[in-house]
Order: sequence, then structure tokens, then C-alpha cells
Amino acid sequence: NIKVGPLIMDIGNYTQETAGTGKFPHPKIASGALIWNVLLMYPEHSTSDYVQQWNEHVTFGEQLELMFPKTKNDAKESPNLVPEWDRHSLDYTMDNLAVFFEERYVRPLDMSKMWEKQYEKARDLEREKEDYTKKHRVRVKVDKSLLEALSDPEYVVPGVPVFYIVSTASPYWKIYQEQHSGRLRIL
Repeated sequence: NIKVGPLIMDIGNYTQETAGTGKFPHPKIASGALIWNVLLMYPEHSTSDYVQQWNEHVTFGEQLELMFPKTKNDAKESPNLVPEWDRHSLDYTMDNLAVFFEERYVRPLDMSKMWEKQYEKARDLEREKEDYTKKHRVRVKVDKSLLEALSDPEYVVPGVPVFYIVSTASPYWKIYQEQHSGRLRIL
């Protein structure tokens, strides 16, 4: 049971599908599975990736292996596999990646009604103050599928699925843990 809420950011930089509309691209169906657009955020580097066509049955490990080298040695041997923003430290490798989502990022829409009719009202509600001390960042093991993460009872898709990627080998890892101290759990 996947819950979806309003889009909370402009994704026009990532896709022309809904550019300028303030609406989000709906998942497609292929071979009986939902295919999602997914936003991966790298808070340490203030950058992101927009993955189009992520099958809900594909694990985080399977997807991230397409984007990152497996180890630091692999990164040194094949620098073309390393994202430009990680070329100095080589911290973002498969053996060091931690994936998170934020609980209740937005309020869910009523899935039995048309999304568009609820959209503006829901976006207005999101402007109300939220107590972030009660929200958790949930660590998603890389062997979990996108569907398993999206089905977590506390996850509400904020228009498009959003996940945070942090390297456990980076000095930023300690800062990230301190920022979310007492608010981390594992899926």
C-alpha cells in the first residue's frame, strides 16, 4: 500500500514531462510493475540524480551499481565510474553507501480520488508547521526493492520518491548521524 502526497519541489530541472505545471509525473505500468521516477539526493555535496524508469522490483543495490563503483579500488582503476563530485575522496562506492528516506515527508493524498483535484489543497496544508523532531530518517538496506521502501507504513511519496544517499566512509557520515540523532531507524 503506497501513499503519495503532493510534490514539494520543482522538478522541472529533471524532467520536461511536467515542467512548469507544479505537478509530478505519475508512475507508469510495464509488465505488471510500477515504473517510477526517483530523486536521489546527496546532502554532503548538495547535488542530486533523477532516475527515470526505476522498476519497483529493482533493489537499491541493483540501481546504485549502475551509478557507483563497487569499491575504492574499483574507483581508482575506473575513474569514469566515479561521479565528478566525488573524484577527490572516492568515498561514494557501493560498499559504503547508506540510503535513507524521511518519514511522513508530506501528508498523503486520498488515493481513491483524483490526485489533481486534491493537489492544491494538499500543497497549502504542507505549508503548515510540522514537528520534525517526531520524524525519522529511515535507513533502507540496499538489498530492499524500491517497492519495499515505498510500502513502509510511514513513507509518503512526496510527488516522486526521494531518497538520501550518504557515504559511511566520509567525514560527513558522523555529521549526518548527529543531525538525525535519535531519529534514525532501519527498514
